[in-house]
Amino acid sequence: MIRGDGAASPQVDERLTDGLRYTETIDESGRWRSRRCCLHLDGEEEPVSSLVLHSLSVRFGATALPAEGVGGVQTRPDHQRRGYNERLITRAVRGAKERVPAVFLYGIERYYSRFGFATCLAESSIDLWVRRTKGLSAPADLTVREADEEDLPEMIALYNELHAARPWTLVRDKSMIASLRHRTPWKSRPDVLLFERSGSAVAYAAIAHYPFGWIGRAFTVLEAGARTLADAHALLAEASRRCRELDLEQLTIHEPRDGTIGIACRALGCTVTEHTAPDGGGMGVLLDRQAVVDGLRGELARRAGTPTAAPHGLPATDRLLAPLGSGELVRDDATLLQLLTGYRSWDEALLLGEIERGWESSDPDGLCRRLFPGGSTSALPSPYAHRLDRY
Repeated sequence: MIRGDGAASPQVDERLTDGLRYTETIDESGRWRSRRCCLHLDGEEEPVSSLVLHSLSVRFGATALPAEGVGGVQTRPDHQRRGYNERLITRAVRGAKERVPAVFLYGIERYYSRFGFATCLAESSIDLWVRRTKGLSAPADLTVREADEEDLPEMIALYNELHAARPWTLVRDKSMIASLRHRTPWKSRPDVLLFERSGSAVAYAAIAHYPFGWIGRAFTVLEAGARTLADAHALLAEASRRCRELDLEQLTIHEPRDGTIGIACRALGCTVTEHTAPDGGGMGVLLDRQAVVDGLRGELARRAGTPTAAPHGLPATDRLLAPLGSGELVRDDATLLQLLTGYRSWDEALLLGEIERGWESSDPDGLCRRLFPGGSTSALPSPYAHRLDRY
C-alpha cells in the first residue's frame, strides 16, 4: 500500500508501551523482498531504532528452507543504551516466527546470543602465493573473457549447481544480477570473469575492486567457482597473471576449503584461515523446531544414505523425527541448528556434553552419526556464506 506522499504504508503499525510504536514496511526494491522494522517514539517520524528482515531461501544441505536474514541493525546515536535495539529485535523476530521457521544474521560477539542466536558458521579464506601457480595454464579449449549482463544468469546457475548441497549458502535467482551491478560513490562493483568451453560457462571469478581513491596491496577474489580441477587451475592461472601485472605476490580467495577451488589451492600449497566465535559471526535461531525437522526429512534421509527397513515400512530416519522435533533427542535448539547446518558433528556434540544422556536407546544403530556428520564430509560440504550473499 502506498501513502499519499508516495511512501509505502506500514504492513504492521503497533502501539507499544512507554510511548513507543513498532512498524513493519515491505520493500520490494532490493535484491530480496524485505521488511523494514522500526521503533518510533511518539511525536517523531524518524525511527529511533531500525533493522531489515530479508526473505531468503537457505540451504541446510541439499534442501533449502524459507528463512529471514537480519541486517542493517542500528539505533540513532542520541538514543543508544536505552534498550531500544533489544526491544526492536525481540519484536521483529517474534513477527518472523509467523512466516518462517528460522532466522539468520552476521553479528558481533556477546550480543545476539541473548535473543537465542547461536554461531553456526566459521569464517574462512584462502591465501595463495602467486609463485605456486607458475606451472598452471588454461587448456586450449577454454576461453576467458569479461562477463557481460547477459552472462550473469548462467553464472548464477553455475553457482547453484556447485553449491547445491552446501549448508548456509543461499539459493540464488535473477535478483542476484542487481547485486553484481551495484556500485556506490565509494566502492566499485567487482570484475566478473567467465571461463567457457564450447560456449558454456565452466568457471567464473568475481574480483574485488579497491574502493575509489585508495590504492592497496591486496588482490582479492570475492568468489569463484569451477566444475573441474582443470577449470580451477585455469582460473587460478588467470588470477595469478593479473596479480603479477600489479606486481603482487599473493592473492586471497573467499571460497570454502572443500570446494573445487579450495581443493586446487590446497594441492598447490596455501594457507587456509578459519575463525570461529563462541557467540558471534554467522548466527541463526530456530523459531519452529518441528517445522524445520519436518522440512528436512528428505535431507536427513539423503545424509543417511539408502534407508534401511523400519517398522511399518517407514524409512529408518523417520523414527528419529519425533524425538528430534520434541527435543527428547537434542534438547537445545542451538545445538540442533549447529548439527543441521554441519557446524558441529554428532560426536563433537557428545564430547561437549550437548546431547541428552540415554540417547543410545533412541538410536541403537548409530544413525545420528550419519545424519549429523559435520561439514566437510562426504555426506555434507562445509557450511559457507559467500561475501556476495551477505545481508
